Amino acid sequence: MRTLALLVLLAATAYAEHPLQPLVTLGEHRLKRFNTEVQDYTCKVVKRETIRGILQPMECMYAKIRPEPFAIYVRYLHPKRVYERELLFVENQYLNKIIVKKGGPRFAFITTSVEIDSDVVKVSSNYSIKDMGFARLLKQMIEIAKEEMQSEYVEVKYYEGVKIEGRSNTMAQIRRTQKRDSKYDFQIARLYIDDEMQLPTRLESWGWPDAKGITSLLEEFTLLEVHFNQGLTDQDFDYKSPQYGFNANYETHLPD
Repeated sequence: MRTLALLVLLAATAYAEHPLQPLVTLGEHRLKRFNTEVQDYTCKVVKRETIRGILQPMECMYAKIRPEPFAIYVRYLHPKRVYERELLFVENQYLNKIIVKKGGPRFAFITTSVEIDSDVVKVSSNYSIKDMGFARLLKQMIEIAKEEMQSEYVEVKYYEGVKIEGRSNTMAQIRRTQKRDSKYDFQIARLYIDDEMQLPTRLESWGWPDAKGITSLLEEFTLLEVHFNQGLTDQDFDYKSPQYGFNANYETHLPD
């Protein structure tokens, strides 16, 4: 099954449109539908980031996400040092703080809260917890494609039938042939569009070669095992819910 992006690409070729226009068209179309049709979803998130120049270990987590009003619950599955860590954030609740159950091998059940933009949060990710999920991937796809359409120093290739966990994807590879000032400091970015969902489920980006000619991974995010409109309720985003491991008596800083 061809993705909408590939169909638009074939049509665009006849009109000599920019090869990145399909990503913009797909992204804007799907973001509009996503905002109106998706009430909630669950998924597995696999990520790896270079933070302060150091490539961090792969992390895997299970997430429940409600786009509007925004709420997210996260439980870490890997690695061992953060196993069973839980995070909960609900827009305009809990003083807009992230509720955290520490997890890991020591003091696993300690529950606390942290500011969403605090240094301790930035140590573990270049992104805010509010950026997790499809909305960010869609907006990032549109933003990157629009920016690269303004440059003549870019090469674009599409690959069909790329498999991720057995699911077929169309992969768009963007390669910059010359450095320039940009919000995104990649040389190569790859966006994977799930052929069935017609949504980006993976983003990976690579930096410029160093003095030894070695190219480093900057980031990779993959959304797996996605299930839409599961009927999540406020109970799914309540740290006192018995389905979670937060200390339900943790109320020192959190009003009801």
